[in-house]
Amino acid sequence: MSAFSELLSNFIVEKNADVSQMVRYCGYDRSTMYKILKGKRNPPSLDMVFRIGHFLRLTQPELQHLMESWQLTILGPLKYYRRKSVEHFLRSFPDDFASIREDVLLRSVPALSHGQISDAPSCLALDSQMEINSFLRQIIIKEIEHGQGSISLLVQPDYDYLFQTLGSLSPDNPLSVDHIFCLSNTEALTSDHQLLHIRYLETLFPLFTRKNIGYTPLYYHGDVHTRFNTYNLMPCMILTTEYAILCTSDFQNGIFFNDPTVRDYLQQCFDSLKKQCSALFRILSADLQEFEQILGLNHLIKPGTPAYIIQAEGVLFPFLRRETILSMIDPSVSNREELTEHYTVLLERSCRALSDPSWMHQFFTRNGLLFFARTGRFRELPSDLCRPVSPEDRIRILKQFKEYCKSGVFRMLRSPLEQLSSNLRLAITGKIGYLVMHTEDCPLIYMLFNETFMVEIFRDYMESLEEFYCYSVEETLEAIQEMIDSL
Repeated sequence: MSAFSELLSNFIVEKNADVSQMVRYCGYDRSTMYKILKGKRNPPSLDMVFRIGHFLRLTQPELQHLMESWQLTILGPLKYYRRKSVEHFLRSFPDDFASIREDVLLRSVPALSHGQISDAPSCLALDSQMEINSFLRQIIIKEIEHGQGSISLLVQPDYDYLFQTLGSLSPDNPLSVDHIFCLSNTEALTSDHQLLHIRYLETLFPLFTRKNIGYTPLYYHGDVHTRFNTYNLMPCMILTTEYAILCTSDFQNGIFFNDPTVRDYLQQCFDSLKKQCSALFRILSADLQEFEQILGLNHLIKPGTPAYIIQAEGVLFPFLRRETILSMIDPSVSNREELTEHYTVLLERSCRALSDPSWMHQFFTRNGLLFFARTGRFRELPSDLCRPVSPEDRIRILKQFKEYCKSGVFRMLRSPLEQLSSNLRLAITGKIGYLVMHTEDCPLIYMLFNETFMVEIFRDYMESLEEFYCYSVEETLEAIQEMIDSL
C-alpha cells in the first residue's frame, strides 16, 4: 500500500464511511476507487483528494494530512521532503527579526569556575560541550567589548548554541563575522527529513538582520558527513581577535588557545581558505548608492523565461503612476527628486515586464493584499521614505490587479501559505534568485543567491504552487472585489 492509500483506508474505518457512497460522491467507478485503496492507483488531482476529504468530513488537520500523504505518494520521498523543507522556511520566516532578544542565549550558559579565559593558560583542553560553550560565551562577550570586533568561523551551521547566540546579538559597535562552511554536493536530508541546504539557511538568516553585525557566509562544496566526522579530529575553528578554539564536529571536545602566535597562525590558515570559497549571497541595500544595481535586477527577468515571484501583498508596484509616486515620497526627504526618478525608471521596467505576462507566475496572500487595501502602504518600498497612497489610488490599483488575476498571472495562496510573512519577497527566474526583506540596519535589502542549487530548490517549489496551494481564479476575484467594495 502507498502512504496515501494506507491513510485513506484508516480514515474510512475511523469515520465508518460507506465506500459505495464515496464512489458516487466523487464521480469514480468502483473498480478505480478500490485500486486507489489498494495503492495500485493514485487520485488524479488534488481536487479529487479534497472531494474525498469532504465526503469523509475530515477536519482541517486531517485533510491537510491526507493531502500531504498524496503528495508524498506521487512525488516520492526526496522531492516531497525537499519541498516541505522550503515550505517550512517560508512559513517560519519572521515578520520582525528584532523580536529575537539581545543576549538571551549569552546568559544561558554560566562560566565554569575552573575555566575562565582570564585565568586560562596559553593552551587548555576542553572536555565537554558545556565547557566549550562557556569559553565561546566569554570570547564573544570580550570581542563585543573590543569595539571593532572580528570573528572567524570554520564550522557547520549545526552548532546551535553558537549561531543562536550570534543571531541574538545587537552590539553597540560593528562586529564582523566571516563564516566558512561546507555545502553538500548532494540532496542530503537531516534525520528529521529536512533538506540540509534549507536547514542551514534557516540557521544563518538571523545573522543578516542584526544591527551592527556584518555577516559574510562563504561556502565550498563537498561531502559534509565525510569532512565533518569524528575521524577528522578537530575540523571546527572559532577565532576572535585574541583567542582561538578548535573543536570536534560534535562539539564535545576542544582546545582553547590564549597564545597570540598560535591565534595569528590559525587566522592565516583561515584567510587562505577564504580565497578558495564563494560568497553565498550578493547583498544590495535599497538606498540611492546601490539603486542602479537594484534596477538592473529587472534585466535578469528576461521575457520568455518563466519567472516566479512570491510576496504577501502581491506585486503592486507596476500599477502605480508617476504622479502617485511623486505624492508618495515624503517632502522632507532631501533627495526627493532623484528618488522619484529612480522609482519612475523602476516603474517603467516593471510595466514592460507585465506587457507580456504569459511567462509570469506571481503569488500573494489575502492578508497581504488586505494590508495594502486598508493602509495604502507598499511593503516593497522603504517605509521611512514613502507615505500611504490615497483610497482612490488603492481602488484603481486593486481593479487593475484584479484584471491580471482573471488571466491567472496573480494567484492567491491558501493553506499552508496563507500566513506568509510580510517581510519576505522571493523572486526566481532561470538560474537567478533573490530575497528581499527588512533588517535592523537597513529598511530593505536584496540578497542574490550565488549558489545555483539554492535557486533550483526554490524554483522547484514555486513551480508546484499553482497545482497544490492556490485558490481558484473565481475565489481570488471575489476576495479582491470585497476589498474594493470596502474602500
